[in-house]
Amino acid sequence: MANIRFDSKKNLLALLLAVFAFALLTISVFASQDKMLRQEISFISNGNLLKGTLVTPAGNTAAPCLVFVHGSGATPRDNFGYYKPYWQRFAQKGWCSLFWDKPGVGASEGDWQLQSMDDRALEVSAAMDFLRSLPDMQDTPIGLIGISQAGWVMPKLSAIRDDLAFIISISGAIDWMEQSRYSGDIRLKSEGYSPQEIQRINLFEYRMELSLENGDSYQSYLDLMKIAPKGADHALMLSDKIQPSNEGLSSLMVLFKIWFGGEKIFPKGYMMTLENWLDRFN
Repeated sequence: MANIRFDSKKNLLALLLAVFAFALLTISVFASQDKMLRQEISFISNGNLLKGTLVTPAGNTAAPCLVFVHGSGATPRDNFGYYKPYWQRFAQKGWCSLFWDKPGVGASEGDWQLQSMDDRALEVSAAMDFLRSLPDMQDTPIGLIGISQAGWVMPKLSAIRDDLAFIISISGAIDWMEQSRYSGDIRLKSEGYSPQEIQRINLFEYRMELSLENGDSYQSYLDLMKIAPKGADHALMLSDKIQPSNEGLSSLMVLFKIWFGGEKIFPKGYMMTLENWLDRFN
């Protein structure tokens, strides 16, 4: 293999300019094909620097925006790729999307395990404040879209914000005990647990529910966790802040739209129905 040698600074400069021009062309083609632009953003919530991504339609910095609210768990900004079809289609329809790493996940500071539902609501409000700080988004419509636990978080925003256009809840949490019983049985059967094993696990779950409903101490909860049978779906809570199973339902909401996804991630006609509904705000 022949060795390449730059005999002058002039040759090196020409090469660097060529690489830079190619990079600009690649970005331009990418933006044209995708019809959207991605921008890394950050904002402060509860003293933590949270980092995420703002996706805007190409050439439209004043687009109405959807703020993505995560469900439970250690969720990165794109929810492991689940959000991607949403913000791609939203950008094509002229909407921007904002999403970020949960505290302590990805590039964000903090610890999501220590958050209450009120903490999470204030975090979403801080994200909306960030959008309002952008020159072209001071008056543009902003809505929320979220899954699972977001069903407890998003309604709280209507009590603390007067600039929330709408709320979209996808399989939003309502009563986590009832939902956990159903999903738990389905999971255990699919994993091959016998009826006797499922009955033993359900008995433990019932004891856990009683402990939470009775307001038992955090130490009592820790003691119960020590005897949790295999298959019990409980991650150890690092905080003693226990939330009501129906928290969020009593909050005043501007608009609350529930989309049922069935067994498929995107049933036939789902995305088109969602897009058409959003058109009324655009």
